[in-house]
Amino acid sequence: MLTYRDVLKLYPETRGIKEEHISFGSIALNSSSTQLKGLYFGTAADLDLGAAIANGAIAAIWPKEISLPAYTPNHFPVFFAHDSIEAMVVVVRKYTNKITLEKREDLTNMILSKQDLQNEKIYNEIHMLLDGMQPETKKGRKQK
Repeated sequence: MLTYRDVLKLYPETRGIKEEHISFGSIALNSSSTQLKGLYFGTAADLDLGAAIANGAIAAIWPKEISLPAYTPNHFPVFFAHDSIEAMVVVVRKYTNKITLEKREDLTNMILSKQDLQNEKIYNEIHMLLDGMQPETKKGRKQK
């Protein structure tokens, strides 16, 4: 399973408790998804940290340039990144052996909603991760 320590290696700017042995049961981009022991990736399209916490998030990766909501619990672990979608891709690439799209108790489950998959940037980046491919050219331009 993905752990606090794993994420800390990639995103050392944090706030909240610093417990290296916390393990994440899931990762999600959508705050309304049920995310048991979840690591929530707040994005410009979905910054509802309260909903993510209510749905099981125990930590978040948050865009550096966006202030955390005032209601964020002081102890709640938050990792700061420039781009949360890119951060999710980096985490999945780095820890592929710890993350799965299948429901398994021994690995961190990646939760993707229909909305996530309809977002072209997210879909293309995730597709490349799952297929282990380089970015494909679409409509004459390279996808990032």
